[in-house]
Amino acid sequence: MKGYSAILVFILLSVFAVSACDDADSGNDDAGLDEDAGSHMDASGDSDSDTDSDTDSDTDSDTDTDSDADTDTDADADADASVDASGDADADADADASADASQDEMCSMFHDGGVHQLLNQVDAGPDANTETVIKNVTFGMNAYGWGHHYVQGVSNARIAEDFTVPEGGCRVNGFRFFSYQTNSGDTSTTTAVYFRIWDGPPDETESDVVFGDIADAGGGTNRMTGTEFTGVYSVYESDHGNTNRPIMVNSVDTMDGGLFLDEGVYWVEWQSSGSAGSGPWVPPIAVWDQPVTGNGIQYDGNAWTAPAQFLHDGGTARQGFPLEIL
Repeated sequence: MKGYSAILVFILLSVFAVSACDDADSGNDDAGLDEDAGSHMDASGDSDSDTDSDTDSDTDSDTDTDSDADTDTDADADADASVDASGDADADADADASADASQDEMCSMFHDGGVHQLLNQVDAGPDANTETVIKNVTFGMNAYGWGHHYVQGVSNARIAEDFTVPEGGCRVNGFRFFSYQTNSGDTSTTTAVYFRIWDGPPDETESDVVFGDIADAGGGTNRMTGTEFTGVYSVYESDHGNTNRPIMVNSVDTMDGGLFLDEGVYWVEWQSSGSAGSGPWVPPIAVWDQPVTGNGIQYDGNAWTAPAQFLHDGGTARQGFPLEIL
């Protein structure tokens, strides 16, 4: 029995030793796992910390984003302000452009005039664009034109007409005046044109010269820049086709860049010289069915008078004179 007992005790002790080694190995594995897990957790924690740090960064990024957003908001505000300012500037530019266009249109109308003031025929006959007709049959008119010629020591005649500058003012670069010398032919014989601009009628003492001069007593500035045949003749109503009085257009300049005139009523006074024997004369504005054509005045060398056509009924018809403002 004692032998069997000893053998049994030996077997039990061997089984106990094997169970302890599995636990140790198991403990090591668990510890290793825990250590590894801890390390992973730490690593994970570090990552979380980094993530938190990243989150802080994200928060910083949020702060940056907010700052950027503020900057963007400021930029948007600046952009809006810029758009508003640009819009205001564009609106102002559009308003200025519109005002300029309107002013240009008014000045264009102000500059209107010229040769069509001579063409008074209402029909479309062969002479409609080549004749300015003096209505001697219909109204009894008999004057082809009025003197405005300068011949030193002989004649110092002048013609004057009014014109109105619209609101805002306009720039006057020059004028085109019209004249003829009897039997001159179609080649212009005009040699000089003198003029001056007044701020009122030149026959009134309170009026002042704004620009220019005349050839009185041999002085004055010849401002003519060109002269040519208009293609139009002055004729009586009873004498269509007569070519004795070819009308010339004579161009003059004011100054470089033009002369700016403020709103108001002005008068331009002018006189011409020519190489032919008669004139130069200024033809009147012609209106087919209206004898009164304006309010021009003439200085005949002694006094200012109001040129007028005599009529059949014993009355007179005041005359205006054509000009074009450049």
